[in-house]
Order: sequence, then C-alpha cells, then structure tokens
Amino acid sequence: MPYQTTTDLFNDLENRFQSGAAETLEATFQFHITDIDGDQPADWLVKVDNGKCSVEPGKTDDPSVTLTIAEPVWLELGRGEKGALSAFMSGQIKAGGNVMLAQKLGPVFGFML
Repeated sequence: MPYQTTTDLFNDLENRFQSGAAETLEATFQFHITDIDGDQPADWLVKVDNGKCSVEPGKTDDPSVTLTIAEPVWLELGRGEKGALSAFMSGQIKAGGNVMLAQKLGPVFGFML
C-alpha cells in the first residue's frame, strides 16, 4: 500500500496483523516517530495480546519496547522498500526496553526483515 503519512500506516496496522504469528505474544510497542514533515513528533501504541491487536495514538509509562524511527524510514518499512534489520543495524531505528521484541514486528505485521 502506498502509505503517505505515519497515520496512514498506523491506521492500517490492524489490517496487516497476522494473528497466527502472535498467538503467544503479549507486548506493548511504543513508537516515537520523528522528522514528520512540518509536524511535531508522533507517539503511537501498538498492543499485541495473544493473537489480538490494537493500535492507537499516545504514550504509555510502561512499554515492553520503545522504537524511535524517522517518518521517511517508517514509511519505507511499511511500503516494503526497506528491511527492518538493515534499518536497525544502520541506526535508523533506535530501540529501548526489551529490544528482542522488535524482531516480532516483521512476522506479526508483514514487515520485510
């Protein structure tokens, strides 16, 4: 899908969700999206709970993992133009908390690794 904005991609994450890949996963992913064209950074929560998913704007005090990504990189990931692993290894994705959970995003939401 040709996502144009951060909101477009987050609004589509529930449709991309692969429940079979998340049957035993319980995690709250806090996204901090920076470098948004003419806008302030955006924060989004993605909660995965044993095969179910919810996505909403906002912050939590106790995320399982926090990911900081510039909007252009986030959109490239969503469009399949960039692999998550290469973005992480090159410092384009910064992670805090349980960093190993970030690996789950590929199979759970269909991101290219």
